[in-house]
Amino acid sequence: MFGKLAACASAGVLILCATQFAQAKTQTVRDPQLTIAAGKKTSLRDLYAWDKKCRPLNISFRPGMSLSGKLYTVNDRFRVNGAPNDPCNGKSVSGKRVIFEANPGFKGKTTVSYTVKTPNYPDTFIFTRPLRVR
Repeated sequence: MFGKLAACASAGVLILCATQFAQAKTQTVRDPQLTIAAGKKTSLRDLYAWDKKCRPLNISFRPGMSLSGKLYTVNDRFRVNGAPNDPCNGKSVSGKRVIFEANPGFKGKTTVSYTVKTPNYPDTFIFTRPLRVR
């Protein structure tokens, strides 16, 4: 069985690793503003998690509403970069890459948000990122 998974979010990557049990809560992660080109696909974050046997965990992704573009994920593979003693370090796991594609005619500022959850982790994460579209 799994205990609580601790979240480490840095450089656009959400990594979940096993720790002790805790009560579920919602955590908000506010990413810094990013400048992007109108009509182009931009990667916002890589989402992946694994269990003790280095098997990928299912990640639930729910985009917030956006009138300025499309927010979605694509499946991809990622190399685990966990704690130094993690036996999964260096192994490859499947996950999702969060993509935002601004509408071709849209220019200006917008904020995108999305919710992320895994079935083996009690917390829910809400990510927000302000975008400047040129």
